Amino acid sequence: LYVTGLVCLGSHLTGVLLFKRILPDGAWRRHPQFLAHQMVAFPLMLVCTYIGCSAWFWPSPEERVAASTVDGRVHGVTANGELLARVVIGAQLFWDIPTTALVPALYSQLMMGHHVGLTIIAVVCSVTPWVHHYVPFFAGVIEVSAVPLVIVDIFHPTRYGDLAEGSAVLGAINMACRVLFALLFLLFRGLYFPYVMCFVLRDMVAVMTQGAEIVAPMITVACGVSMTLLQFFGGALIIKQLKKLLCAPPP
Repeated sequence: LYVTGLVCLGSHLTGVLLFKRILPDGAWRRHPQFLAHQMVAFPLMLVCTYIGCSAWFWPSPEERVAASTVDGRVHGVTANGELLARVVIGAQLFWDIPTTALVPALYSQLMMGHHVGLTIIAVVCSVTPWVHHYVPFFAGVIEVSAVPLVIVDIFHPTRYGDLAEGSAVLGAINMACRVLFALLFLLFRGLYFPYVMCFVLRDMVAVMTQGAEIVAPMITVACGVSMTLLQFFGGALIIKQLKKLLCAPPP
């Protein structure tokens, strides 16, 4: 937990120093904090995606057995589930939430809500332990869409859109990442996310029906429903942008 958080924070501060002081004058001086954040986010998302996909799509025999029962899915302890929960907590508390709050180029109410909700459920998962079976999906598999998003955010019109417009290579990379992000988001977050969340909610209802646990299931339901609504909202924005792109009048 601390290792992940401190590595992210240290890498971010190193990136700020690099873009703001060490490198010669250039476009990176415009948004050094933002570029440092993206420099950290890209490898972090790759690692989380790899761990999550490996555990979710190719679980160990023991994990398969645990996943076959409600008790196993809710109370079973898995190494990858615990690892990813701690990675999320460390990265969010020490790096992502502070930088999102302090760097105007990163802040939005939607993103801050996502970070806070993710942290709350990660803490519950790690401390209890709780729903380790589902952690690889929600902290790993769905992050596949965040990988191209790192590049898309860099070339946003308010940041470095001019560089993409002025270079055929950067423009092609930006367009490819935009299309890839849209497809991956709609597939994994717009469709797969709510599908898996239905199973989470089913398990929470089963646990609460037994009457032994109420607080943790209620937190899971509240965070799960909120995060699902965020995915729907994001998906609606993407579909709106796709319609605008496809229906644009010819030049």
